[in-house]
Amino acid sequence: MRLFYSLYFVILCLFQDLFKIIFTFKKSANLQLISYMIKHVTSQIINYLSISCVVLFIFSCESDTNTAKDHLVFRYNEHKNIGSLDPAFSKDIADIWATNQLFNGLVQMDNNLKVIPCIAKNWTISEDAKTYNFSLRNDVYFHKHELFGKDSTRTVVATDVAYSLNRLLDKQIASPGSWILNKVDQFNVINDTTFQIKLKQPFPAFLVTNHEILLGCA
Repeated sequence: MRLFYSLYFVILCLFQDLFKIIFTFKKSANLQLISYMIKHVTSQIINYLSISCVVLFIFSCESDTNTAKDHLVFRYNEHKNIGSLDPAFSKDIADIWATNQLFNGLVQMDNNLKVIPCIAKNWTISEDAKTYNFSLRNDVYFHKHELFGKDSTRTVVATDVAYSLNRLLDKQIASPGSWILNKVDQFNVINDTTFQIKLKQPFPAFLVTNHEILLGCA
């Protein structure tokens, strides 16, 4: 828009000077005056064109800079307002879909609504169907941030999963999604790459109903 107004101003000035020449031709037969006016307008045209070139150069550079950074901008269309980008407060479809673009979970759903690995590369289920042991990948990193120190990031470990689930249960946070852990008896960090969840009773749909909540761990 600024470029448009700049060019508009230059063109307006050019037409103004051209009208001066036409007016001079009509009102005066003084060749010296007309010659002076032509030289003056020619000089003005050169100045205006120079200004236009500079303006175009500046805005083209700015456009190139914006284009170069365009890959850093994530544009997301949503039919309603997003209430929160915190997975602990993702309580409706709009919030869940948005947080899905930012966070990963132990598992995820494919296009056929089948549970597939995500941060957990595989898992085992005990014979009584109450204990789930997740083996975590060792190549998943947090987004870079100064809080992680000089390396700006680190790998996701089992304690991060425990932290996310504890946030759901924290009464001070009052997460609306805490109910989804009602069937969970306890969860334990076995080591950096092994996370265990024990259910109060067998629940075959546990991974399906919990894949969204578990996404807050990274």
